[in-house]
Amino acid sequence: MKKILFLLALLFAIGQGALAQMKVNGIVMSEDSVPLQNVIVVVTGTNVIAETKADGKFSLNVPKGRTHLFVSAVG
Repeated sequence: MKKILFLLALLFAIGQGALAQMKVNGIVMSEDSVPLQNVIVVVTGTNVIAETKADGKFSLNVPKGRTHLFVSAVG
């Protein structure tokens, strides 16, 4: 399995405690900065998953209190 460089930005600026969930967008890229397609991104401890598109982008809704993502790719 290739090593994956995972780029993700989380913004917690507005009343995080009041939000039931947060939308997270990101891009999964190789060490050579090539976007990776068909990579699975899972919010740890939930059944919330997303799969990256051809440009490596994904989007998912993270439930309140969850702070970790698991990224899996075969190759």
